[in-house]
Amino acid sequence: MYRRLFPVSSSRDGLFLLGAAMLAVLAAGCGGPAGPERFGVWGTATYDGEPIPHAILVFSNQDTQYDTVMNIEDGYYENYDGKGHTGGKFTVKVEAWTVMAEAWEDDAPKLFAGTYKKVIELSPEDTEFNLDFKKEDF
Repeated sequence: MYRRLFPVSSSRDGLFLLGAAMLAVLAAGCGGPAGPERFGVWGTATYDGEPIPHAILVFSNQDTQYDTVMNIEDGYYENYDGKGHTGGKFTVKVEAWTVMAEAWEDDAPKLFAGTYKKVIELSPEDTEFNLDFKKEDF
């Protein structure tokens, strides 16, 4: 005579319990890689010495392809909570408006023509990085 490991009333119930147990084991092991360590980044952003009113700022890591996307509001930006930069070489891109706007609003008045792009290097640590854009940068 054999003894059941789980008190089930039918083989269908046993299959359900087996499936549930397998899902629990898989879920415990799934989650994917956590990704690289990220560091806080913050600073001021000015255009010809004046605070940039509204902008989207992107730091694109050239090695890992991880992006850090931030809003510039009244000349200041910041990104913490594990969502900052990864350290290394970055392409900095900024697109700015004179008033609050969404990126897809083509008629929103731009602070400067085009999108600014520059390569910078950040150490793998919390970093203050101030940006001062000039008309000749574009």
